[in-house]
Amino acid sequence: MFAIAISTAVFTANGHLGTPASVTSGFKPALAACAALALLATLTATAIPSRTHEPVPEPAVPELSIAD
Repeated sequence: MFAIAISTAVFTANGHLGTPASVTSGFKPALAACAALALLATLTATAIPSRTHEPVPEPAVPELSIAD
């Protein structure tokens, strides 16, 4: 939602829906803002440390006695 609000604000600051040329002049910076936010999200996601998984112990198998 944050990215949508930012890209809308960037579009509004650079263009409007009146003519195709003004849409393009607003769309290009808005798309660049979305790409920058996607890059920021990627860098943030890679900075999150992964969980360390402790090894799961193998379940004990009960020994069965075979009656002769």
